[in-house]
Amino acid sequence: MNKFVLISFLAFAHVAWADCPGDLFTKDVSDLPGQQAALGCSSDEPGKSGQCDWRTTVQKDTSIGSVRRLVLLSSNHETGSGSRQHLTVFGCVGGKPSIVLERRYTNGAHIEQMDEKSIIVLSGAWARGDPQCCPSAEIRQVFTWSPDKNRYFMKNSTQVSREQQ
Repeated sequence: MNKFVLISFLAFAHVAWADCPGDLFTKDVSDLPGQQAALGCSSDEPGKSGQCDWRTTVQKDTSIGSVRRLVLLSSNHETGSGSRQHLTVFGCVGGKPSIVLERRYTNGAHIEQMDEKSIIVLSGAWARGDPQCCPSAEIRQVFTWSPDKNRYFMKNSTQVSREQQ
């Protein structure tokens, strides 16, 4: 896992803005607290801090209704193979920005559908013997919004072979 991505989101989660709804949607991702370290190049290997081992970019940044913001970061392994995606949904809970959904994925994830009530994420699922590039199945996760808890919960997760699609 890219430690810079984790640090950036943890830093963001503890910041209280004076006007949460406005700031939650008007700030650029790179202007959010801690995001400068998350975006761009980083390295997981000691002694290679100047090398671009992982390049992190914003894959998706959009609002969900009037009180939530979805950010999907993608880290591509520049000196090897593979990628990692970090999905975070921020919401204004109790007048301050909070993480209301956070998930990490390996080698591809995309948002199939989203609205104020649910988010559907598709990602790869590898069987024994699958090469890293080519998962033989796909996982479809459905997250639903709980207004009582002010967060998303996984409603279901189904795996489908790519041959069946």
